[in-house]
Amino acid sequence: MLKFRFVTLLVFLATLALSTYLFVIIPKGFFPQQDTGLITGVAEAGQDVSTAEMTGRQEALGKVVQMDPAVAHVAMSVGGSGNALNAGKLYITLKPRNERAMNAL
Repeated sequence: MLKFRFVTLLVFLATLALSTYLFVIIPKGFFPQQDTGLITGVAEAGQDVSTAEMTGRQEALGKVVQMDPAVAHVAMSVGGSGNALNAGKLYITLKPRNERAMNAL
């Protein structure tokens, strides 16, 4: 490296310029840019909720989500597989893009 100081400097500057260019053109943001038609949600209740009560709350939440015109199906689970009994998951499948007014973009 000491023999080729100028070449080393050029490689460094090229790397810096390329890194800056890539940083500028890469999309940024919290939400993904693609619309896959799938949404995963988590519902959580108080620590003192029973499994039966959490199941009822999860079903009520699923009914509210299902009322959205863009939603095709909702699948739900409560507890199990490492999840606490006061937590539930929602797996929401959206209708195809041409059948809904809004998308992720």
